[in-house]
Amino acid sequence: MVEAAERQRMRQHVVAAAGVLALHALLLIALLHRAAPDLHQSAPALVTVDLSLREKPAELQSKPKAEPKPVRTSQPVRRQQPIIPKPIAPHPAVAAPAATTPSAPAAAAPPSAATATSDALTASNAAREDYSAKLQAWLAAHKRYPVQARRMRLEGSALLQLRVGPEGQVVAHRIEQSTGSVILDREVEAMLARSEPLPAPPANLAGGNPEFHFLIHFDLGEFD
Repeated sequence: MVEAAERQRMRQHVVAAAGVLALHALLLIALLHRAAPDLHQSAPALVTVDLSLREKPAELQSKPKAEPKPVRTSQPVRRQQPIIPKPIAPHPAVAAPAATTPSAPAAAAPPSAATATSDALTASNAAREDYSAKLQAWLAAHKRYPVQARRMRLEGSALLQLRVGPEGQVVAHRIEQSTGSVILDREVEAMLARSEPLPAPPANLAGGNPEFHFLIHFDLGEFD
């Protein structure tokens, strides 16, 4: 009994669900039926446009424009001037060289001031050398060897400096280098005193009161 009742209930449920489904299907069909006329009315009509190109009549087709022909302008004809040849200038005649006569030899130029000064200086130096040698011999002629120095066998050389005046007088003198012996140095002074006056210097000797240096030797061999 229970199973039969259960089966009866399930059948009722199935029938009820089928009825509901059927109802829904009918409602859907009704809605679609109502909406169909509206869709047919609202659909716009399709307009077909013929886009194919139609041939134009021959007379309406545009002909290609002809390019304008260039206009030629007439240019003036230039007249060519005739070429006139230039005259050739004659070559100048070459004159024969004039005969040159031997010129007379030029006169000797007078000696310049520098040459004259050089000659005078040379003459003065020569006169100084001659006068110095003369004074050396003059002093040697008045030299004495002291007896005491000879006994003591003393020897030596003194360097004498002296300045001579225009008349041969001794203006100044001094012994620059000693003989190393007082006796011999005194003899140098005595020799100079005995030799005054000295020979006068020559007129062409440059400078006044010329100065000289002499070595006065004392050698025992000269008196042996």
